[in-house]
Amino acid sequence: MKKVLVLGAILLFLFTLFAGCNNRNGEINPPRGPNVNVDDPVTVDDDIPSQSPQLYVSLITGDLSAQDFRAAQGTVSWIYYEASGEHPLDFWKETLDGIDFSLFIGQLEDSNGGEIQLQFSHFPPNTVVVQRWSSEFIGMSDQMWNRYDPVEINDNIIRVTDTGNDYIYQVIAIWEQDDNMPVSAKAFYTFRINSGR
Repeated sequence: MKKVLVLGAILLFLFTLFAGCNNRNGEINPPRGPNVNVDDPVTVDDDIPSQSPQLYVSLITGDLSAQDFRAAQGTVSWIYYEASGEHPLDFWKETLDGIDFSLFIGQLEDSNGGEIQLQFSHFPPNTVVVQRWSSEFIGMSDQMWNRYDPVEINDNIIRVTDTGNDYIYQVIAIWEQDDNMPVSAKAFYTFRINSGR
C-alpha cells in the first residue's frame, strides 16, 4: 500500500511540475521587428487561432537601430487553454532554471528617452493595458502587487520619458467576446527596460 501511495505522490509531483513549467519552457522564437509577416497560426475554426499571440517589443532610442526582443508570457486564459504564471516582480527574481532573461530586456542607449513599440504576432487584442514597477521592487510582489504606475499607450506605442530608472513592464491584452471570438480571453506579458544611465 505504501508503494502505491509513494508512486501516486511522485506522479502528482511530476504532473504539477510539468503543468507549472508549461508556459515558460517552450522554445524561444527569435525576436521579430514590427513589420515582419507572421505565418498563419493553427486555428480552432476558420477565424480563431488556437494559441494566444506572442508579444514582440521594439525599443527605439535616438538615432540608434531599434532593439527587437520578445516579452515573456505569463498567465493566459485563451479560448480552451489556461496556464498560470507569476507576478512580473516575482518572474524577474531570475531564479527560474532554463530562462535566458536577456531575451526579454531592452537597454535605453540615449538619456533623452525613446519609444517602445508593441506588436502581437497574430490576432490583435481589443484592449491593451500597460503597467510598470521600478525594478527595485523585484521580488516584492506581496507588498507591491497593485502599486504600479499606469502607462499611457497610443497605437501600441509607449513613450519613454523617465530614463533614470530600470522598469518592469506588464502588458495585459484583452480579447472581448464578439462574432470573431467565442469567449473573452486575456493574456499577460512582461518585459524589462533598463535605463540609459
